[in-house]
Amino acid sequence: MRRVFLVCLGFVMMTLAASTRVSAQAVGEIVGVVKDPSGAVVPSAKVTAVQEGTRFTHSTVSGASGTYSLPDLLVGTYDVTAEAQGFKEATSTGITLDVTQHREVDFTLGLAGTTQTVQVTAAPPLLDTTDATIAGLVNGQQVSTLPLNGRDITNLVMMQPGVNVEVDSSSPAFGGFVAGNGNRGTTGSGYLDGSDTSDVELGGSQFNNFNLDAIAEFKVLQNNYSAQYGRGSGTIVELVSKSGTNQLHGSLFEFVRNSSFDARNFFAPDVAPFQRNEFGGTLGGPVELPGVYKGKDRTFFFLEYAGYRQRLGEPKLMAVPTAQERQGIVTITGANGQPDQLTVPLNSIASDILNRYPLPNDPTGLDGPRTYNSNVSLPVNRDQWSTRIDHKFSSKDSIFGRLTWSNNLEPATDPIALTEGS
Repeated sequence: MRRVFLVCLGFVMMTLAASTRVSAQAVGEIVGVVKDPSGAVVPSAKVTAVQEGTRFTHSTVSGASGTYSLPDLLVGTYDVTAEAQGFKEATSTGITLDVTQHREVDFTLGLAGTTQTVQVTAAPPLLDTTDATIAGLVNGQQVSTLPLNGRDITNLVMMQPGVNVEVDSSSPAFGGFVAGNGNRGTTGSGYLDGSDTSDVELGGSQFNNFNLDAIAEFKVLQNNYSAQYGRGSGTIVELVSKSGTNQLHGSLFEFVRNSSFDARNFFAPDVAPFQRNEFGGTLGGPVELPGVYKGKDRTFFFLEYAGYRQRLGEPKLMAVPTAQERQGIVTITGANGQPDQLTVPLNSIASDILNRYPLPNDPTGLDGPRTYNSNVSLPVNRDQWSTRIDHKFSSKDSIFGRLTWSNNLEPATDPIALTEGS
């Protein structure tokens, strides 16, 4: 019996002051320059970023060179506003910030007293000039709409150029990992909301059964990434979970597959039994305690659960004792090349063991008259849930915590015992 049990507690404190940085977090940064109509820089301009959905607010001021930086922002969509004394306020809306992204948003402020209002709806930049990392992003829409066999996030990682499942490992124990651009799969690392989720023994990421409905986005980093990812030297997969917003929202899902719709495997005597049910849901919103606490714009929760039940039949061919061999009569090839029979004395214990095997049912199979051909149904049960809490103390300080629990149960035992119930 092989049982995999994982409990992961992620508790991340983020102090969003420019003087404090926490490495390898699931955050991004908005940077830029504030200028006047003549192209001269504007120092001491106040720049404010407001996250849509939660209304979390972060602000800073531009330096003597007119540059500003809003680091350690949670991924999402922002409205960014710049204002300075003697100038007209300017706003850039719809700024999408991805994980580990350094998004450039520059402002040109008009002179005060004019009637012109500057409002820009931002489009994604064609080229990121602030970061040399070679990476690919899979956004939340792709995660929720692309068809996936088994809802395995590994299949989305495979969308990135140069990424493949490692199949040429020197040891079977090290096979099956995601590898990119010639790197070994065991040298890769995985992060969930900035917490290292890599396999502590073999390396590589291990969150392939995380509920897809709870994933905001993830990024695959393949080269030139920052030294903050010191855990691995290969492909880095950084995943961001969803958080609650001011609106209560949720989802329910179930996906069903059944052998009633399948064709027979060429090597199987009949259609292999197959039942798979994938089910779960999510719920997120502001924390509300009637008469006690109102968490709008401040405190949010997000809950998710995913279950997986599979009964998959696989054709098994193996050699079992024939009826004569159970009586001690064994046919061999003699010294003259002709069949010969040996009589082997059997006691009650040996007879009992031999009779526990099923009788051969495929005399033309690979093992001749000893061939036993069957479909073995192996049960797989998986359960995974997590809860996340986000809270804002001020425009510079916020905190979030996430508790994740996963339990994967897959029996590994004698297929004959499963088939015969012995």
